[in-house]
Amino acid sequence: MNSVAAENHRYRPHIHGTKIFSQLTHGGHTSLEHPPHIMWAPTQMPEPSSHFSTKAMDEDDIHAVIAGFAVSARKAVEAGFDGIEVKVAHDGLLRSFASPFFNRRGDRYGGSFENRMRLSLEVIEAIKKQTGDTYPVGVRICVNEFTTFGYDLEYGLRMAETLETSGLVDYFNARTKPRFPFSSWRILRQRENTWALSTLTTKLGAQWEPTNSRS
Repeated sequence: MNSVAAENHRYRPHIHGTKIFSQLTHGGHTSLEHPPHIMWAPTQMPEPSSHFSTKAMDEDDIHAVIAGFAVSARKAVEAGFDGIEVKVAHDGLLRSFASPFFNRRGDRYGGSFENRMRLSLEVIEAIKKQTGDTYPVGVRICVNEFTTFGYDLEYGLRMAETLETSGLVDYFNARTKPRFPFSSWRILRQRENTWALSTLTTKLGAQWEPTNSRS
């Protein structure tokens, strides 16, 4: 082992008894870093923070996304990650499909709450098939978006409850915020954030453990 490899090896989390999880997401029409010319979305409409064109995904596109998550999960396991976290929060394709504002479809992936949650559930199910039942798979979720177009606490709690009752989710990494957390928002919403997360854990009969996660 050369000196560079040895130095890299020294900082591997497992050397220090630490677990490391991989967060999986699809940017969808919130892909602002080097976005493609046409971005996939549940509905052909702009994202408020972006002026790029979007394409309303057809079922072939949706199946490709599900397959992509499954492949990514398998690679995460092979790479030595101890668990996987699926992002259904703040931005990204899964959040867009779950959102009543962004998802205005009329097929089995939109139109009702159950249909809006279908893609997230099918993605997590595909991931679990790759990882096995004992491998931890969690969800990063926002329980209140606090925006004029975002969903409220009641809707966010319903999302969490639906995911939890599926039996596919081992834990939730939750917070409340809009996509762009300005300092004034943090001051005004700190109390609401704490109350919302306490409500979530009470509703699901879970334990709340504060973290500093941002993504």
